Amino acid sequence: MGRAYRNTPLTKAQKQNNQRNAGFRCTVERVFGVFKLYYGMGHEHYLGLARNAVLFGLMCFAYNLKRGINIQRSCNRGVVHKRHIIRLTLYRPYNTTPTEAVRF
Repeated sequence: MGRAYRNTPLTKAQKQNNQRNAGFRCTVERVFGVFKLYYGMGHEHYLGLARNAVLFGLMCFAYNLKRGINIQRSCNRGVVHKRHIIRLTLYRPYNTTPTEAVRF
C-alpha cells in the first residue's frame, strides 16, 4: 500500500497500485473492522500467543456462523448477492502448514 507523506505526494505508479489492490483490501478490512467493533479485537486480552490464537479462532468461528446464517436466509428469500459468493473467513492456526488447513 502506497501512502503519501508530508511534502511527498504519491507517484502515478503508487496510485495505480493502490487502485488495483483496493477491491481485495476492502473485503479484508471489512472483516477486521467487524472483529474490532463487535468482538473487541482492538487490543489483546491475554498474554501469550497460544491463548490469543484460540480466542481469534473462536471469533472467526462465531463470525463464520453468523455470516453463514445470514447468507442462508438471503438465499431462502431468493436474493443472492455477488458478495455472498466470496469465501468465508479462513482461520489457520499459527502452527499448521497450509496443507493441514481446511478450505471452505
